[in-house]
Amino acid sequence: MAIVRVSNKLIESIEQKVNRMGRTSIDTLEEQLPSPQEHVDAYKESIERQAWSLSPQLRGQLPSDWCIIRDKFHVQLDMGRDEPLNGGQINLPEKIELPYAESYGSYWNSTVTVKAENMSNEMLEVANTFVDIYDKINSVKKKYKDLSDKLVDFVKSQPSLNTALKIMPELAMYVSQEYIDRVNEAVEKKAKQKPEDILNELDIDRDELAATAIAHRMSGGL
Repeated sequence: MAIVRVSNKLIESIEQKVNRMGRTSIDTLEEQLPSPQEHVDAYKESIERQAWSLSPQLRGQLPSDWCIIRDKFHVQLDMGRDEPLNGGQINLPEKIELPYAESYGSYWNSTVTVKAENMSNEMLEVANTFVDIYDKINSVKKKYKDLSDKLVDFVKSQPSLNTALKIMPELAMYVSQEYIDRVNEAVEKKAKQKPEDILNELDIDRDELAATAIAHRMSGGL
């Protein structure tokens, strides 16, 4: 077969594989996010604190027809960052009354943004766990985005996949098997630049590249 030339399809294939690897790591982290239903009392107390924070003296004093009555909420956690964090969906065991001063959307999509100052101690611990895990998720996203960009830049700098693999064999762990099979049957060309020069120029750490792929495989990823 002919040498495997660098194409948009090949580039997309590499990007997709790196994205899948990143998604596997993110899924693992998301499984560690707190379950709102396991902290239902803390959610309830914090939602009520937030809702009545502007007029706590009126809590329990208003007629029911002056209140919003709900038991399902989507909770956002305001921890003083640029954007609130997703605190998940909570289904309370019974409906609660909240003042009309807040906007809660529809019955099935009532959103409450709870500020840290209005959280109970338990809720604050839950929120800090969300912060920690979301920070890790963002770190993983950046890691795999940077990895994808570097791999794409490197492959695009080469005349063929064959040459790219000769310079950096670790690349094979990020390339679909169909392309590897084609390369194994193809006639290889020599690289015009020294492999070390090309990798240094693109700031690619081969040890980290291999370690990332191996860690992904050990975690059960494809």
